Amino acid sequence: MADPDTNSTADFWRDVYDACRLEDIPEAPCFETFVENPWHHLQSVGQSDAALSMARGFRPLLPAQAAIALRLRIDELADDLRLKAGPEERASQSGEDAGRTVVLH
Repeated sequence: MADPDTNSTADFWRDVYDACRLEDIPEAPCFETFVENPWHHLQSVGQSDAALSMARGFRPLLPAQAAIALRLRIDELADDLRLKAGPEERASQSGEDAGRTVVLH
């Protein structure tokens, strides 16, 4: 597969779209919409590394794996923001978290 930083042909993005199995993800766009802003759409479904993985000879994550990876990235960003918050903000956030129930699928 060609370098994802220099290749932006429709055929290239069709290969990425198909390899990521985006047609199996209800919230993913159709190919015509995807190709208008592929990097954004890949990021929104947890496949931001798909083109690079493919360029290195690997397959991208399966849709369920990508969904988990996306949730983990979001959780990590939220944790980073809490750590950067001041002591007052951390105290109020921990109070908010106390009422949440964690559900694992």
